[in-house]
Amino acid sequence: ALDAARPNAPVYSPIGEMAAGTLGAYALAHLLQHGSQIARALRQPLPLEKAYIELTLPFLFYVLPLMTNPERTRGLDACFEIRLRRGPRFCVTFDDGVAAVSATPPRRVDCHILAEPLVFFLVALGLVNQWSGIARGKLVTWGPKPWLALRFVRFFDVP
Repeated sequence: ALDAARPNAPVYSPIGEMAAGTLGAYALAHLLQHGSQIARALRQPLPLEKAYIELTLPFLFYVLPLMTNPERTRGLDACFEIRLRRGPRFCVTFDDGVAAVSATPPRRVDCHILAEPLVFFLVALGLVNQWSGIARGKLVTWGPKPWLALRFVRFFDVP
């Protein structure tokens, strides 16, 4: 069905309607998430490469607003710029706790986060703790409110 669909054609998925290209990114993210858990259990190398992580981004942009925890983000007004090292960047903006994802900052950035793509993926999915990435210099933050980065992953409920 994906082969026959245009990239922006709506298709149905377990989490709702999305563009066909986003569904492909969702399937890849799902495989990488569970593949990483299986590899870790078997003490094998993780099946992750930077290019794979970048291919999952359309799904991430779609799902982040849906996974926002309204209790943890109530009253939050902040703009985050996420930069994947040697890769793309995007923004997540909260307006009274409602999240929106954009390619460029819609307003002044409060907190910049620079992340190694593999560490970003693992932390975003709750597969590793952010502190190991911070300690190894693979997650770096700056800006007017850099402390917000420490709470960023808690703004979302990852199933």
